[in-house]
Amino acid sequence: MKPIWTALATVLLAATVSAAEPPVFTRKPTSSQSGDRVKIDFTVDRETDVAVTVEDAGGKVVRHLAAGVLGKNPPEPLIPNKLAQSLEWDGKDDHGKPARGGPFKVRVQLGMKPAFDDFLMHNPDGSGEVSSVAVGSGGSLYVFHRDGTANGNMGGHKLKVYDRDGKHQKVLVPFPADLDPKKVKGTGAFQTAEGHLVPHVHNYETLSFYPDNVGVRGRDMPEYSCPAVDSRGRIYWLVKGPCLVAVESDGGLPYDKFLGPKLLTDVKDVRLAGDGSQYWSDRPCLAVSGDDKFVYFAGLFTGKGDYKSAKPISCVFRVDAEKRGPAEVFVGKLDTPGREKDLLTSPRGLAVAKGLLYVADPEAGRVVAFKESDRSYVGEIAVKNPQLVGVDPASGAVYVCAYTSTQTADLVKFNNLTERKELYRLTLPRTGQSPNAGEHRIAVDASAKPIRIWMPRLYGNPAGLHCIEDTGEKFVYKGDPRSKDLWASGPRDLSFDRANGELYVKANGDKLYRVDEKTGEVKAALDIARV
Repeated sequence: MKPIWTALATVLLAATVSAAEPPVFTRKPTSSQSGDRVKIDFTVDRETDVAVTVEDAGGKVVRHLAAGVLGKNPPEPLIPNKLAQSLEWDGKDDHGKPARGGPFKVRVQLGMKPAFDDFLMHNPDGSGEVSSVAVGSGGSLYVFHRDGTANGNMGGHKLKVYDRDGKHQKVLVPFPADLDPKKVKGTGAFQTAEGHLVPHVHNYETLSFYPDNVGVRGRDMPEYSCPAVDSRGRIYWLVKGPCLVAVESDGGLPYDKFLGPKLLTDVKDVRLAGDGSQYWSDRPCLAVSGDDKFVYFAGLFTGKGDYKSAKPISCVFRVDAEKRGPAEVFVGKLDTPGREKDLLTSPRGLAVAKGLLYVADPEAGRVVAFKESDRSYVGEIAVKNPQLVGVDPASGAVYVCAYTSTQTADLVKFNNLTERKELYRLTLPRTGQSPNAGEHRIAVDASAKPIRIWMPRLYGNPAGLHCIEDTGEKFVYKGDPRSKDLWASGPRDLSFDRANGELYVKANGDKLYRVDEKTGEVKAALDIARV
């Protein structure tokens, strides 16, 4: 065997530090042959990070000998409570085989500090599966999307905001790391002595930073929700309880507690208070009053078991936005469904414009409007099976999402509430879910021209987000306008191939990606679920 000593004739010193006075060697590294092994000795002036590696002639690391902080409890083979260190190399690589590619060099590094380099598989405009959408002032698009950790059904929701062109603006959930800790105190987050904000993980399935009433398989909000945004950018939605929750436009909480008081406690068998599919199959739709003081909600059902046998609650509720309870019946009657002017049968979609509350009532086949000021009936538009509604405040045009069969729906435009003339309609992308339990939902952005109508993902459809434009003469389907660059949803199970310099990442469900360490290029992708 060729003496290893001659292969170790060169010892390199390196330090990557940020301190004004970096650590130094008080005795520079030396190496000496001891049989078939090489002894490496050095001494430093203080307890600091140390890394010792062996490189081949091309500078590639073939053996990681030691890495850690000197002091009371350093990782082996570093010696505790000593500034003078002595290590041995047995001539083998990281795989336990005789090292090849000499002559070899030893590199000893001090004061190492990790520094941010870049993101891998990151697309700011991307997201996980989009569950719900809402539109705020200026056309801002609020998107709830799942981060599918180990299972797409188990991942909790994140919330991000796009501009009306589908460009990423900010993330609200989870809250930003630089947010004032006082604004998220209600989540259980705390601040360290060093000033770092530390979140409290409340649920192992959703990995959520928020106290929640989670239903089956980690679902932290109903599948077919329609959240609502006020003029300040605060977004509201309902969770199991039912409870009203909200997040401010900067990601902070508007209340001392995340969960509001339980609502409708006097209503028997409310599904949004139930377990399993009773909770997540409900269809709550929200709207904010014109003065931002109240939140309206509808689309709730009662009854146990399968949603097909559930009974719709025949009224729209209103709750004080600051107190978050109790909820009162605003229009309709709780136990008296009807098709008369001031009665409702199965109200779902809601919209507020110019002092009017618009209600889509599917079983009654109408969209009906009431005055916010005195709850009085104003008028209605006859349309078959209207599920969701939106309004252009400037023109008074009414947009309706009407279900047409078990898997299809149309987007319909009426000129106004007075003339009630249908102008045109568009058949929306088909859902793979049969029957359609409530997937097709719309959020209307009338902040500028062209008016845009957004929809969340549909089961079995490749588009992650749907955009339809109103040209003034017809609807034009635009698909998902966001960047198509790769987005890694729920990245996990990282493993590194040192021999080939490749990183393996599991993300986007059960897909395994092979990434080049130096370039960040995705070299291959394997869908494990299809193997």
